[in-house]
Amino acid sequence: MKDEFVKPSKSELKVRLEAPELCGAFPAGFYSLFTPAEAGERELTVAQSVKDKLGTVDFGFNERPWLVAAGSCHFPIEVAQQIENRAAILPEFLAITEEILNDKFDGNPAELLGLPSRDEQHGATIARFDDILMPDGKLLATEIEGWSSGQGQIIATSQAYRLEVGKEGLSSPFSGIDLAAVASLGNSFGKEANVVILIPDIPDESGWKYTVKDFELFATYCRVVGFNLTVERPAEIKVEGGKVKGKAGVYDVLYPFFPPSGYVDEKVTAGKGKQLLKVWADGNVELFPEPSWLQSKLTATAIFDPENKTAYLSKLSSCHPDWTLEDIEVRYREFKDDIFPWSWPLDPDKPPILDTGQQLDWEEFLAPEFLSLGWVFRPLLGTECAGLIFSGEMDPASMADFAKKKLGQFIQGEPYPLKPGSGSRIDREGWTFENDYRSYFVQKQIPHQTFKARYLNPEGTGIRKREGFNARICTTVFIDGQGKAEIGDVDVTLRKDSRVHGAKNSIVTMATFDNL
Repeated sequence: MKDEFVKPSKSELKVRLEAPELCGAFPAGFYSLFTPAEAGERELTVAQSVKDKLGTVDFGFNERPWLVAAGSCHFPIEVAQQIENRAAILPEFLAITEEILNDKFDGNPAELLGLPSRDEQHGATIARFDDILMPDGKLLATEIEGWSSGQGQIIATSQAYRLEVGKEGLSSPFSGIDLAAVASLGNSFGKEANVVILIPDIPDESGWKYTVKDFELFATYCRVVGFNLTVERPAEIKVEGGKVKGKAGVYDVLYPFFPPSGYVDEKVTAGKGKQLLKVWADGNVELFPEPSWLQSKLTATAIFDPENKTAYLSKLSSCHPDWTLEDIEVRYREFKDDIFPWSWPLDPDKPPILDTGQQLDWEEFLAPEFLSLGWVFRPLLGTECAGLIFSGEMDPASMADFAKKKLGQFIQGEPYPLKPGSGSRIDREGWTFENDYRSYFVQKQIPHQTFKARYLNPEGTGIRKREGFNARICTTVFIDGQGKAEIGDVDVTLRKDSRVHGAKNSIVTMATFDNL
C-alpha cells in the first residue's frame, strides 16, 4: 500500500483518462496491443475487443451488448456541470434531511430498530443517483441510494473503453470510482485505515455471487491506487474484545452492503448485527456508511413536504450565518427543484400538496383524469426495479385500486421494515432483506430524452443501429467526513422502454461528454 493517497493533478488525470499505460488496475497480462483494422471493420473490431476484455474479468459481461460509438450516448458539457453542481450541495442536503427525519421519527434508523447508536456521527457516506435526462436538458433523480453495487463492474467498463476507444470512449471530467472512493475513505478515516466490505450471504438469490465478485473487483482497484480494502462475509469475521477481526487483522472501518434493518436480521449478519453496532457505538470501529435515512426513499419525499420548509431554512441559516435570507431561499430552491421530481408518500393521513402548491385529497389525486397525467409508484425500500409501477401500465381504475391498497397498507411510524420477508420482485419470487412493499411513494413521471445506439449484436458479427432508447444515468458520489463530495464514473443504462430503472434487457455503458 502506498504511504498516502494524493489526488492526481489535471495533467496526470488527463493521462489516466486517455492513455492505456496508466489506466489502472486490471490484472497482469490483461493488456494487449490493439492493431487498427480496416476502416470498415474498425467499429466491429473495437466492440468485440471491449467485450472480450470485459469477459476476462469473469463477470458475465459477455452476455451484454456493448455501446461502441461515443456519439451513441453522448452528453453536452452542461449535463456534467449539473452533476458537479448537484454533488456540491449534496452533502449539505443530506445532512439537513437526516436531521429533519431524525426529529420526525425520534431517532436515526438504528435507534428506531432498537439498536445501539452514536449521538454524533461522522457523516461519510456513498450516494448513487438514478437520473433521467429530460428533453429540455434538465437532469432529475428518480431516486438516490445510500449504497452502490456495481463499482467494480463500472470501473472495469471504463478501463476497457480507455484501452480500446481512447479519449472518445471515456471523455469525462470525473476521476473514476476507485479514485473517488480512495480519496473519501482516506480523508475520512486516515490513509492507513484497514477497511472490510461486508457482503451478506443471501440464500436463494440467483446472481448474488456477482455482487460478491463486484466488490472484490472494486477492492482490487482501490488497493492498486493506494487504499487497503478487504471483502468478507459476516460469517467470516469475529467480534470479540470490543474489536472486529478478520483475515486482514483488526478492522478500523466496516463498509456494509445492507440497510440498517440488516443488523437485526440473523441471515444478513450471521447473528452478529447487534454486536457490530455495539462496537461502533463504543467508538472502537467506524461504519461507512453509518445507519442512514439515505438508505430509504424518504430523502426524496422530505424536501417536498411544506411542513419541512421552515426546518430546511432554519438549518441552512445555521450553516451559513453570513448568508442573506435571499441566499438561503435560493439554496432551498436548488434542493427542491434541482434534485428530484415531485415526490410524496402514500400516507393516508397526508393528502398530497403538488409542487405548484395545489392541495388535493387522495380521491382527487386518484381520479382517472388526474392519473392520466403520468405517475410512478415506488416502494420506500427496494432495488432492481422492485415494485415499480407506472400509471401508463394499468387502466386508471386498476391504477386507482392499486394506489388505494397501498394507502391502506402504509405504516406512518415504520419507515423501515422491522422484519424481512418474501415479496415479488417484478416477475420472480425470492427472499431479500430490503423488501418493503407496504409503504410506497409517488413521483411525477419524467419525460426522457431519447438516444440512438450503435452496439454489437448478440452473435458478435455486426453492429446494430437503433433509435428511441431511454436512458438511466447513474452517478456514484463518495462524501467524506468533512462534507466534501468526490464524483466517480457516470454509467448509463439504455433500454427501449421506460423501465430503465432495471438493467434487464438493456445496454450498459459509460457516459461521454463534450468540450473536454
